[in-house]
Amino acid sequence: QFSQDILSEVLAQDVLKDKNSLVVIDGIRRPGDMAHLKEIPGFILVHIFADLDTRYTRLTHRGENTDDNKKTKEAFIADHKREAELKIVDIAAEATEYIDNNGTLEALHAQLDALVQKYESSD
Repeated sequence: QFSQDILSEVLAQDVLKDKNSLVVIDGIRRPGDMAHLKEIPGFILVHIFADLDTRYTRLTHRGENTDDNKKTKEAFIADHKREAELKIVDIAAEATEYIDNNGTLEALHAQLDALVQKYESSD
């Protein structure tokens, strides 16, 4: 039986062994996922957000899964009411940085570049 924070523990060990000055981990969905990550020196949590309409439009156009382009908005909203998705709100509240992903891909990249530059220059 594994503990709830096993993913966090393994990721934290991997990050501490990594020689790069910047390591990105995405997909944190539960508070337990951050348990050990928060203890890493220099750890920052970035919340990248987009409104519901933007996320729905992107999902249906991207077609990553076979039924994505047929998913109704109601089904999409129901998906976002599941426990794992609801916990993202709690995790986002702990973020130290926020990126608005409602705009273009270029705008997202500009924000990410600025964020990376901010933390690289603070080393």
